[in-house]
Amino acid sequence: MQVKVCRLDDLIPAGKNISVLKIDTEGADTWVLIGAEKMLRQKRIRHIFYEANLERMQRLGIQPDKAEKYLTGLGYIVRPFGPQEFYATPE
Repeated sequence: MQVKVCRLDDLIPAGKNISVLKIDTEGADTWVLIGAEKMLRQKRIRHIFYEANLERMQRLGIQPDKAEKYLTGLGYIVRPFGPQEFYATPE
């Protein structure tokens, strides 16, 4: 099956902020974050909720801690929110 995708950086107009971003993409949450790199660097996303679907991440070739490392590298603090669920905010 083919699915059309676009980056959040291309979808959200420049200067617009996101208060809450909830990601539930069955293992591809890290890819969603990578598609929002510009917004994340500019701290335009205030609250991020995402999950680590380890089984599907493995099938996609995504390391279990890649999202956390990516976000912390961009200046976000990542905290556990539940089993395999995480909450991130800018430092």
